[in-house]
Amino acid sequence: MQPSNNIRVGCVYVAGQTERSPKLLAADIIPNNWPREHYQPRAKPGSNISFGFYTNIINLGLYAIFYAIGIAIASKLNLGIKINHTQTIYLVAVILAMVQLLRGKLPVFNLIASTMLPILAVLSLNMVIKDFKLDRSYGYPLVAAGILVIVAVQFSLYGLFLKLVIR
Repeated sequence: MQPSNNIRVGCVYVAGQTERSPKLLAADIIPNNWPREHYQPRAKPGSNISFGFYTNIINLGLYAIFYAIGIAIASKLNLGIKINHTQTIYLVAVILAMVQLLRGKLPVFNLIASTMLPILAVLSLNMVIKDFKLDRSYGYPLVAAGILVIVAVQFSLYGLFLKLVIR
């Protein structure tokens, strides 16, 4: 049998807790000059979504839009959130989006901390912005439900958006 330069066969041994799928293995390419150039596995597709230079601006805008939708829903459902002016929704949404963007830059936060930080931000914005009030006369459970609606809508819509973009 004569050797051919067109056929490349490679065996990659993967150890540890990694995902093994034919689609992922087929995406890896062994270099043409393999003995001289070492094989390096590529990153998993979709594992780190990036929009280049505009990543932070796009994320800030998405966070703000989705927080604004959550605030509007919680306000319309009378979940203990009183808003006097429409622009207050956008002001609070942009501030919450900035908090969310800063939280994303700190790797020490886990899921619980990333949920608690926007809740604490909403509670502190209640004291800072006069047109945004948490009406405790409705009762604490209803106000807490309103805050959780804001955070849940933002997390859900952002996750749905990422799922649509990655596909």
